[in-house]
Amino acid sequence: MLGKLISVLTTIAVMTGLTPALAQNIPNATADSNPVPKTVWQIDDNGTALHQASQLQCPATVGEFHRTRLNLFGLFGLDVGCDYQDVDHNEITLFIALHPNQEITKEFDSAKAALVQRAPNATPLAENEQQTFTSTLGWQHLIYRLNGASRTGVWMTRLGGWNVEYRATFAANRTDAALETLTLMTDTVVKTAGAHIASCQTLMPLQRQGQKNTNQSMFPALSISGTLAAKDARLNPAVTPNWCIVQPIMVENLRFLFWRNVANQNGGLVERLTPVLDNDPVIVYGIIDTTWPGLIKTGDKPTLPYDIIVETPDQIDLVGVYEGRPPIGELVRFQQRRTVPLYGKIEKKDGKTDVYRAPL
Repeated sequence: MLGKLISVLTTIAVMTGLTPALAQNIPNATADSNPVPKTVWQIDDNGTALHQASQLQCPATVGEFHRTRLNLFGLFGLDVGCDYQDVDHNEITLFIALHPNQEITKEFDSAKAALVQRAPNATPLAENEQQTFTSTLGWQHLIYRLNGASRTGVWMTRLGGWNVEYRATFAANRTDAALETLTLMTDTVVKTAGAHIASCQTLMPLQRQGQKNTNQSMFPALSISGTLAAKDARLNPAVTPNWCIVQPIMVENLRFLFWRNVANQNGGLVERLTPVLDNDPVIVYGIIDTTWPGLIKTGDKPTLPYDIIVETPDQIDLVGVYEGRPPIGELVRFQQRRTVPLYGKIEKKDGKTDVYRAPL
């Protein structure tokens, strides 16, 4: 049944040649002028834009180049770009896109084809005229001559399942300045998205065959421990989450992202389902309950109690207790059902906590 309900989009739209789903000017690159969804981009006080999924940072200024626009491609905010320009209108765009199953050579060929389609007069420079920047990453690159005074080029590399691409158009006599800027950008890419993506690659596949716990002898202890675990995880987090994107999900034309927390894989906040749109405040979390041993001393004991909690702006609700990790569709189901039976509830304003008889 869930299989009929859920359509999981495992293929992300290829970034090259797409029209941006959203492209907003950021004249001063400040938080006040940020019109893009905060679920995709967040802009801090110094103007640096942070891409939530990849942790890529796009500073307001890099060398002589200033960020002019943030672009979002596709449906899920997993394919984005940062446009930069200097006072002479030389341009650089930094792209990052989740393409887990694509080959870099094919992606690079597509990028070159898109460049030539936009600039039919572009001619590759001779091999001895090609230039690039120093980097620890392995970049495929090609610079084209647009005319005697102008150049354009494309650079591409891989970070885990992500493609990183630069497109740059610059005056021929400003080639060194453009390459220097790409060097600075790459330093930031490596320190931000590179470090995050490397940590996410340590995640191991999980069995997801957990079932709703209906063992009467374990309740109300699991209602109590699950509510305490939810309160501790959301209001008193012991470990700062490091969320790794796992997959996008489309349900009835609504878009969600499923994440796992690489910072705490055995307990605490381990998974979440977030809406892509800003106007949906509901987040569903999956938690491994490690509180129960203090409550269940004898009798039947769970092996891997997994709690599903729903967080809204005002409260945190324990809505499901499972034995083992349930299919992702269970989290989606609770995201869609806004009125559900409760095991426990925590008011955010005053921390008031209520535990209910298990809704078995």
